[in-house]
Amino acid sequence: MKHQGRHRIQEFLAFLSREHAQVKPDKTVTLAVISGSSVLAFTRISESGASAVSSLARLFT
Repeated sequence: MKHQGRHRIQEFLAFLSREHAQVKPDKTVTLAVISGSSVLAFTRISESGASAVSSLARLFT
């Protein structure tokens, strides 16, 4: 179940990155999803994608 959740997050971040890259291809942010001491995912996403993810994270904290 955890793997499916991570996969969905990666797909969502990739979608945000592609959408933003069509508008502003020069700005990207690297996002690492970390659990404990291990890195689970390392993905390049757009600046607006990073803003969207950080906004979602604030909802759950």
